[in-house]
Parts: sequence; C-alpha cells; structure tokens
Amino acid sequence: MPKCFGSFEKQSEVARGLLVRRAERKSSKLQKGSTGPSLLAPCPPSMEAPNGNRLFPELAMRCFELERILKPGRCSSTIAINKRAQFLPHIDSGAGAGQGISLIVGLGDYSGGELCVENDSHDIRYKPLEFNGWTQRHWTKPFQGDRFSLVWFTPAGCENCPGLEMFQKILQAGSSRLSSSLRLANGLELPRLGMGTWQLDDKDGSSTCETAVTAALKAGCQLFDTASIYKNEAAVGRALEGKNEGVFVTSKCSPYEMGFDKAQEACRKSLERLGRNKLDLYLIHWPGVPKKPHTSPLHRRARHETWKAMEELYRQHLVRAIGVSNFTASHLQQLIEDGIEVLPMVNQIELHPLYQPAETIEFCRKHGIIIEAYSPLGGGSASNRARASDGEIDGTRLLLTHPTVQAIAKETGKTSAQVLLRWALQQDFMVIPRSSKPDRIHENFDLFDFQLSQEQMHTISEMGKAEGQKFCWDPKGVS
Repeated sequence: MPKCFGSFEKQSEVARGLLVRRAERKSSKLQKGSTGPSLLAPCPPSMEAPNGNRLFPELAMRCFELERILKPGRCSSTIAINKRAQFLPHIDSGAGAGQGISLIVGLGDYSGGELCVENDSHDIRYKPLEFNGWTQRHWTKPFQGDRFSLVWFTPAGCENCPGLEMFQKILQAGSSRLSSSLRLANGLELPRLGMGTWQLDDKDGSSTCETAVTAALKAGCQLFDTASIYKNEAAVGRALEGKNEGVFVTSKCSPYEMGFDKAQEACRKSLERLGRNKLDLYLIHWPGVPKKPHTSPLHRRARHETWKAMEELYRQHLVRAIGVSNFTASHLQQLIEDGIEVLPMVNQIELHPLYQPAETIEFCRKHGIIIEAYSPLGGGSASNRARASDGEIDGTRLLLTHPTVQAIAKETGKTSAQVLLRWALQQDFMVIPRSSKPDRIHENFDLFDFQLSQEQMHTISEMGKAEGQKFCWDPKGVS
C-alpha cells in the first residue's frame, strides 16, 4: 500500500504552494465567479467549502459537535460533508466515486504519515489533494469486507483551526439570516429569544407580571423565564392559560429547595403554580445553599444531589430539558467529576458586552451547553451594583448610553437596546431581556430584520475587555 511521504508540515506547505500558484493563475476568474464565503484570514475571499456543508448545515454542525464531545482536546480540523464525492484523482477504484453523500466522522489522532485509531497505526493510503483551496486527506484502514474510511477536509493553511469553530465562522459568514430557535444537546429546540420575569410583581389586584407576559405574547414571545423564588409563577401561568402549543416555560429550583427530595418536590410545586403538567426547561438557580460560608463543602454536595434530582425529573418526563444558572466553569467541571449521567443542557448567566466570562463561555461551548444570557441590558437599577451604589452604577444606563453602542445604533437605524440584544443573538446565546413596558417589550422582540457586521460585532465585544463590569450576583466565590 503506497505511503504518503513527508511530514504533515511539509504536506501543508505543499498544499499552500498549490493554492498560491492557482490563485495567481485564476485570480480574476475566482473574484468574478465565486459564491463561497470568506472564512479565515489565510484563506482567499473566493474559497468555497465542500458542497455538503452548504447543503446540509445542521448535519455538518452535529458532526463538529460530536467530534468536540468525543475528542475534546483535539486541535485539528475535521470532517466535512461531501455530496457525490467525486474529487479526482482517486487512485483506488471505489474511493468516493459515485457516492451519494459521504459523511464520516474521524476519531483518530493524525500525525506524520500515519493514522492512529485506538492505538493501532495505519499507513496513509492517499497523498493530500487540493481542491479549490481545500486540502483533502483520505485515509483507509483495509480489512475484509467493508472498510474504515475517513475523509478530512480543511482549508489549506488553516490545518490547526478546530472544526467546530471553523464551521461556526462558515455559517456566520455565509448567512445573514438568524433562525428563531436553538437546539439543545438532547434535540429539543427552544426559542433563542425569550422574556425574563425577575422582579415583575404579582400582587392582589395588580399583577405587573401578568400584564407584561400578555404584552410579550402579543409581541411574538414564545419563551418565558420564571423561578420559584420570583414568586410570580402563578401570574405567568394565568397569562399563559390555554396556550400550550408553541409556548415554552422555564422555571428554577431555588437555593432553599436544593437536595434530592426537596428539588423534586419543588419542581412539582412549580408545575402546580404554573398550571402545567410539564416544564420545558428546569434549572438549578444558584450553585450554593443559603446561610453557609462560600467556602463550605456543602455547596458542592448540594449541587450534585440536586442535579441527580434533575436527572430523575428528566427521566420521569416532568421536564423536557435540564440545566443550571449562575454556574462557573469550575462548578460545571466539579459536577462532571462527581458523576452525572446527563450533562446540563443550558447555563443561564449574566452576560452582556461589559461582562463576558470567557472561561465559562468556552467550557459551555466545548461541552455542548447552550448559554442563556440574563440581564443582557445590564440589570438596570435593581441590580446588586446599582443598589449598592445608590443607583450610581446602573448597568443598563452604562450600556445604552455607551458611545460604541450608540454609534452602531445610528449606523443600523436601530435602538441601543436592539443592538445589544442582537449582539448576543449572533453569538448563539439564548437571550431573555426583561421589561414591564409594552413598547419596550415590543422593541426587544423586533430583532430579526437586521444583522450586525463582523466589524460591529468585534467592536462591541471589545467593550468588555477594556471595561469589564458585573452588575448582578457573583457566584465565583462559591466553592
């Protein structure tokens, strides 16, 4: 069986050389005729991804996510879907020619001239080939009958870009349309934009919460976030009475309800107050129990016991998805180490341009946990920082009047609030702004008729690096 001679680095250098020479010969033709998106800095603007990535984007995305789960430490780019895989020349008679759709997920570790699968080394069968700026590497493990075959595509010159991030860039560059939902790890699709209800009162004769939820329904909202500790679940339930189809409800287990038995009972009581027989999403509200020092080992034990209750509720089909709120990367790592059967599907955290917890965001993305942004407009006058400073440090005021945000609002013809919410949506966060005013509620849901450019997104993201500020509760000290 022929070997592919030369080191991986040498092969990459050859592929880049081919690309440069080809670009020099056909630059004018490529500039005029290509429809492919611009991907990464080393790649020409005309570069096209393998066809299947455009034809089957959801399938491709699931592959990249699967690779991340199975090979979390791998730093190489991975499989692309390939429709009618007839990339010639194929030296072997049946390697891809005439296939309908080739989709093979590679779990090997690649080095030099071999493919290692489960510690078993195999020679590479084909030399790297270059097609429209994409380097194809095709490995085969021969054995009697069907064979193990792996097709790996990556942009020439970008061999060290992780596949998941690469495809996210492809998706972002190739489409200005934002879907209205996000898919959780278990396949459940939830609206990416919803309404928070924290501090929306439910008092006898006057329910700010019920009025606001009703206004949000009229504005097109389908996802409503409440919690037992908000004491407004009954108001949410009244506003949503009879509206089960296409409406999604989240509630949370409070620090006072943590523990295996207490958490299960808390969920049943939330369902009763909401007037529903099932929750779409149920979260652990906080990573610690009340009235204990932040350094107490009881917090970690309570998190684990409560999570086992969440898993039980999920098995009993009382909740369609489970997750956490205010958990840091450390809390999530400890939960995994302590032994769980189901990973959290959502982590609801404070998130806005002035507070972007990079470690937690990266951990969640690595493990397929959707991030849901609360206080995406800064938390307002009711936030911890605002109350502690007698209103002097108001996150919402700081964000809405920030020169960067106001400049981009002027460029897009949108309000500052809409720019901030769109920034979060375009990063594939779920977002739950809160307001009691019908006009503001309507404004918060009018976000799908414009898009921020990559430059605008970058400019807004840079705000947090220079001026990072957290306005709500800080869970970092909870051990």
